[in-house]
Amino acid sequence: ADCVITYDVTAADPATEGDTITNTADITPADEGGNDPAPVNADDITISYGSPSLEVEKTVYVSHDGGAGCGTSAAQSELVHVDKTRELVDLTYCFTVKNTGDTHLSAVEVSDPELGITDTDMSIIAGSAPVSPGSEITYYYEATLDSSLENTANVQATPVNEDGDSIGAEPIEGSGGSAYFTYVFDPPFGVKIGTLKGRDIITWDMVWINNSGVTATDVVIIDEPPVGSEYAGALSCNGAGATVVHSCLYNAPDATYPRGSVTVLADIAPDPGVLEAADAQNALTISFDVLVSSEASTTIENQATLQWDADGDGKLDFAGVSDNPFTDVIGDTSQVTIPGLSCQESEHEDIEGYIYIDKDRDGKKDDREDGIKNVTVYLLDEDGVVIAQTETNSKGKYDFGKYPPGKYTIDIKLSDKELRGYTLSNEDGDMTALNGIDQVTHRCDHDTDTDFGFLRDAHVLAKTGTNLLLWIGMTVLTSMLVCGGLLITRLRYTRS
Repeated sequence: ADCVITYDVTAADPATEGDTITNTADITPADEGGNDPAPVNADDITISYGSPSLEVEKTVYVSHDGGAGCGTSAAQSELVHVDKTRELVDLTYCFTVKNTGDTHLSAVEVSDPELGITDTDMSIIAGSAPVSPGSEITYYYEATLDSSLENTANVQATPVNEDGDSIGAEPIEGSGGSAYFTYVFDPPFGVKIGTLKGRDIITWDMVWINNSGVTATDVVIIDEPPVGSEYAGALSCNGAGATVVHSCLYNAPDATYPRGSVTVLADIAPDPGVLEAADAQNALTISFDVLVSSEASTTIENQATLQWDADGDGKLDFAGVSDNPFTDVIGDTSQVTIPGLSCQESEHEDIEGYIYIDKDRDGKKDDREDGIKNVTVYLLDEDGVVIAQTETNSKGKYDFGKYPPGKYTIDIKLSDKELRGYTLSNEDGDMTALNGIDQVTHRCDHDTDTDFGFLRDAHVLAKTGTNLLLWIGMTVLTSMLVCGGLLITRLRYTRS
């Protein structure tokens, strides 16, 4: 007959991975006479705890659908989401715990410190505990974010037997579990500076910064020379840190870019949260020269454009001017003002002068020379439209008040009854120059005073205060750039 003896033992120290316990029983049968024969050794019994291990895989996708996207191609360990409006986005995180060892696992615990959750906040959509070797259990959690997040899940479980009973082993921790959600709401932006070299060369320096959390790959930057300028060479493109420049070239003028274009292809590495060029470790620097036309405006704006497929789906997520990171306006631009060249549009200057009797015929208004009163003076805009008129006061002074920078014409009529018997004059009758000063084109000139000297019975003219020519019986149109105030670019004396 068989005799079965069952009893429990407890290991003195908790078992760890790979530990074994060997138990040997001794059997001593008694004979019929009560004599004890020699003991008989039974077979050794060895209990092995095996090699338990586990890992966790973490993915994320855009949607709240009860975890239906877990395990599909929508769930990714690195997800890039593009939204220029930076609206809150619904996300589902998937946590798949895999038993990669050779023991069953129970008491599975999952946590995510960055999301601030544990398995008690999650829901199970596949599998159950205890988890057998090679099997897995999947949890999901729905979140809502408006910024990038890089987080890692932690997992642990306790080795058990196939019935889920303890085998005296301590809990083990799993590996893996990182997911990267990158919220891109602003493309790389350019900090642009223009520097005037001499009279007509401007060097444009642009520093492009990618302050998102992901490398901006295959970014295309296009910069057409500003209106009133043309490309003058000295093109250079440099990528700092991990930024890579693939191409940097100037394209000749075409129908799209009539002044040509500087085109750069680059991968701009991230500088998360950086707004200042001095703080960027991976900036892209672009520099080139332009030649400014003498007819150009005194304020020149350079605005490059950027093209970027941020999520790699073959469609441009950003195409156009980059946002100014210092404002909350989407798609705004920044004007670039050239030091030493530009005029402030907010500055206005008086358009004024004297109509006087040039007794000494020197072409200059002297304090002792009397003015001619009640003369009608007209102010015309660039299109020749009369925008104001006034009369000289008792001292012969006219004053149209303050006007913004622009091109204007000052007009007086010889037929004016107050000018009967008078003729415009200068000191020597030389009408090819004015007071010995040749006509010049000058930037940032504040001279907006225009004086007219007259003599009785004279046949020459003089105009003082600006460097413009006047001829009897003719209208002379000239150009002069004026900064910070008015541009008296046309002066007309009409005989009528």
